[in-house]
Amino acid sequence: MEKTFTDTVGGMVTIVPGISIATRHRSLLRLLLSAVLLTSLFGVQAQDVVIDRNGQKYTGRITSEDSSRIEMQYEQGGRITDTTFQKSDVRIRNYSVAFDRSIAGVEDKNAVTIGLGVGGTTILGIEYERIILAKRFGIQIGGGMNGASFGLNVHFFPTIRSSYASLQYWYTGFGNYHSYWFGHRYMAVGPSVTWRAPKYFTASAGVGYIFDKGSALPDYADDFPIDVKLSVGLCLPF
Repeated sequence: MEKTFTDTVGGMVTIVPGISIATRHRSLLRLLLSAVLLTSLFGVQAQDVVIDRNGQKYTGRITSEDSSRIEMQYEQGGRITDTTFQKSDVRIRNYSVAFDRSIAGVEDKNAVTIGLGVGGTTILGIEYERIILAKRFGIQIGGGMNGASFGLNVHFFPTIRSSYASLQYWYTGFGNYHSYWFGHRYMAVGPSVTWRAPKYFTASAGVGYIFDKGSALPDYADDFPIDVKLSVGLCLPF
């Protein structure tokens, strides 16, 4: 139910919408942040960089790496060249921010993610993912302080360390009372995209259709039943 507040200005009474307007603004802000995050995730340069001890810079694609060597493909004179670096001769090695492909020797099938917004639209949560088919398809389950989630994931490249698209279900809130974090119970389903960095950082953004809600969720959800799912955290493949 929408609450109102009255304010008298110059003898005129002004009705000021309360909870539903504020909550609508929060939802629109999260939608804007989601769009910015998605743009950032796909606007990165997908090239690796190796700089040897002489300062020579090589830009291309690292195809394999072990404890002693780095194998790379790079363009030279309009031709693709394969080369191998001894790690003792390399001063700097940086993977592209996108890291959307399999690196030989990386065969992890599980990943645990901990962070803000992880496991649904939670304050703090944890997710577990398991690759189940063709090194690209995974299932995911998570939960946190005020919600839970389940997802079916499709990785862009055949490794759990790559970014992925997902169909997500999430449940948020535990009651039907007016509390932004722990009330406002609802369930939503929709798509999301998750970006995984070369090491540990991960971020995701998604939108969902609210198909079930508690009585405390503001009335605007009837006309605009869309929720925005944002998260940042640390991912630990194994």
